[in-house]
Amino acid sequence: MTSVAKSQEFVETLTVTPHALRGVRKGVAKYLVDTDMETITDEVLLIVTELLTNVYKHVPRNQVAELRIASSGGVCQVSVSDRSQVIPSASEPDWDSSSGRGLFLVAEIDPAWKITITGTGKCISCTVPAPSLSAVAR
Repeated sequence: MTSVAKSQEFVETLTVTPHALRGVRKGVAKYLVDTDMETITDEVLLIVTELLTNVYKHVPRNQVAELRIASSGGVCQVSVSDRSQVIPSASEPDWDSSSGRGLFLVAEIDPAWKITITGTGKCISCTVPAPSLSAVAR
């Protein structure tokens, strides 16, 4: 697991496992506090958890992912890249099931979330308004 924090950017490349996910969540929470974005911690951690959990559950054999969080212009952008070109979909979940709500929840936070196919897989990205950043940007 490699982690880099550059000014307003957090980048971590990891093999996704439940143990690694716990460490990533702690690192992201610290980054959000350090960059004055603690007001959106719940939303960002939910997105990070859901997107990385999808890599763990749905990317066979090679569960390497890159998590990138960047802040600019009053928003926080969260991106997860993996090595699969399989396109996930956000649909109405089965509310009686104990799983299957991940992308639905991501879409509730950012209805404009997107998937970009890359030469090596895909990147899922979304944005979260960061009130403390917009106050600084004025």
